[in-house]
Amino acid sequence: MKLVLLKKDFSPPPTKEVGEGYAPGDVDKKVGALTNIDIPKSEQDAAKARLLAKAKAKREKMKEEVVDEKLNMKKAGMGTVIKDFYKSDAPQFKGKTKEKKREMAIAAKLNAEETEDRLRDRRMERGGVDGNNRYDKPIGKPNTFGRKKPDPKASERAFSKVKNDIIKKYGKGALM
Repeated sequence: MKLVLLKKDFSPPPTKEVGEGYAPGDVDKKVGALTNIDIPKSEQDAAKARLLAKAKAKREKMKEEVVDEKLNMKKAGMGTVIKDFYKSDAPQFKGKTKEKKREMAIAAKLNAEETEDRLRDRRMERGGVDGNNRYDKPIGKPNTFGRKKPDPKASERAFSKVKNDIIKKYGKGALM
């Protein structure tokens, strides 16, 4: 029986360095290095090689897969969008002239920009562009912490001061 000393966080002891594609210990666990079964070294190495080859083949397959790439209208330039529309074999372009495809490309690009601008404007109306705002709710009361409250009688005092200055300068008959 083999005893394994565990750390406080109960993670397995570190194992030897493992090649690409696996975290340290993953391959060893799969081939029996941390169990109490004695597997011959040649079989462990063969199993490790099979696992690494399988992982490498999977990565190569992922690289080879053809992705149906869509053009990002917001980031792409006008010329790129027009060329993409010219090359497209989508059903909506069948029978369209080059000029008509160009018009459609320009309209699509301007519509995408307009939508983005509209969303940006709406965001700015509601209080900024940071990520912590809820744009589906109207903005609340402004933060007035540390500010003096306005004096309700200040406008009356200003009016009476101006009135008295006019009376002093031009007499009582100047005001109605």
